[in-house]
Amino acid sequence: LRGQRSTPASGLALPRVEAFAFGPGSVTVDGREVREIEWRSKKSKELFFYLLSHRRGATKEQIFEALWPEWSPDRCNTCFHPTAHRLRRALYSDCLSFQDGRYVLHPGGDIHYDVEDFGKLISEAGQLPRGSAGRASRLRQAVALYRGTFLEDFYSEWCETLRRELESQYVRALASLGGYHAASGQYAMAIELLEKCLAIDSYQEDAQYELMNAHLLAGNPGGAVQCYRRYADVLRSELAIEPPKRMRELLLTVATKV
Repeated sequence: LRGQRSTPASGLALPRVEAFAFGPGSVTVDGREVREIEWRSKKSKELFFYLLSHRRGATKEQIFEALWPEWSPDRCNTCFHPTAHRLRRALYSDCLSFQDGRYVLHPGGDIHYDVEDFGKLISEAGQLPRGSAGRASRLRQAVALYRGTFLEDFYSEWCETLRRELESQYVRALASLGGYHAASGQYAMAIELLEKCLAIDSYQEDAQYELMNAHLLAGNPGGAVQCYRRYADVLRSELAIEPPKRMRELLLTVATKV
């Protein structure tokens, strides 16, 4: 949420909170980073990011299932209230409220979240024509926000699920950007982006094809052959299949240039 600082019923202006979930996870309040010791426990920090990732809020039962899935309701309840108290102390007293049976981060607070910015840019890019400069610009901004996997120091199932989803979006964005730069004649940039994509997910067929093509267009047929062989080895050894027809046809094109 952006804009002017909100004022709660107390009449005091709420601080601006910035949350960065790509990587280990960090939070600043009016520009000052909240130190790990101020969270008092890892769960209070996780509760903040869980609610931030569920802007509509969550019931106590949903929070229990997310943060303490193996514990009994009584034990969860015993831990929940101290965890919520530590969250309020780490940020500010009005940051967490209970409305209509759900716990929500203060809806009037000024909270900036990098994951929301990332999602908005990916969504906007998806509404623009493939190969357009506008689409590439938004993807480039989204990729720049992705400084690491989502909350890399947390291992709850809700984190893992969102982590996989965001990583998949990031990989597709890299592949799309790589194809854009290859089509624009910026082969070195295309190869860099596509290699980064494939370092995360070597099964990305579109990225593998675009990487071969970028090497070929850059006048490096040997690089294209090397890419094909590397991908073929992965498919044969792990999936017992051959590379797709279009890659085999591209390899024949490469052979005439070696």
